[in-house]
Amino acid sequence: MCGSVDLRSYEYLKFVTPCVGFKDFKALENLWVDSQCLFGLRDPQWSHITPPPPQLLPTTLKSLTLFFPRIEIYDWLARIPHFRNELPVLTKVEVDCLGEYGDSYEILAYVSYPHPVLAAMKSIGVELYVSYTYEDWNDAC
Repeated sequence: MCGSVDLRSYEYLKFVTPCVGFKDFKALENLWVDSQCLFGLRDPQWSHITPPPPQLLPTTLKSLTLFFPRIEIYDWLARIPHFRNELPVLTKVEVDCLGEYGDSYEILAYVSYPHPVLAAMKSIGVELYVSYTYEDWNDAC
């Protein structure tokens, strides 16, 4: 099917463990990464314990795209203003939804609205985008 995502190609996400971050990549400006690669699989008991953004991201980062996020990513992103000096050139964050492996576009764009992350990102001049794949679109939204 044209424009369709083959969900079988994302089966590896069931086995991803979190990495140590990308802080040591001193020239990294644009990062596209699966959320599970930063935080691992969802664990309700530990989902509130995540490293602060500067422990995972380099100071040179200008844009961050997170694929297949869970709604908890908003709480993590809302912490970025507290670390603005350590992420001085960040201007864009995008969360790219696919409900099969993260939360759906509906949850991230509508159910959670208005989430404090919107004001937090705006306060420091970071644009926040929520995107989706064709399979994640809900006409009712």
